[in-house]
Amino acid sequence: LNLLPVAGRLTYGVNVAPVTNLMLVDALIAGDLAAFWDAFKHILLPVWISAYRYRNKPFRFLINARTGEVQGERPWSWVKIVSAVAGAAAVLAAVVGAIQLAD
Repeated sequence: LNLLPVAGRLTYGVNVAPVTNLMLVDALIAGDLAAFWDAFKHILLPVWISAYRYRNKPFRFLINARTGEVQGERPWSWVKIVSAVAGAAAVLAAVVGAIQLAD
């Protein structure tokens, strides 16, 4: 179908003289509507957008469906963070104690 491009900023063979390095703007400056449409198709990435409310505060995040990169905010639970650090310290202490007892 060739509706959307696979990768890159422009399809191979489409050339626009870089003025601003923003392909959409550069294509408009050049007056090349075909290149503008091609650049526009390249910015249509599959992105998942979501938001939720936690403790009456909104949190938004985006996930790039191609790369899996996640961007956004997240709530921090200091109880869970302190518990994880304490648990890791306890495991480390147990391993060090076991090594010392073995010697």
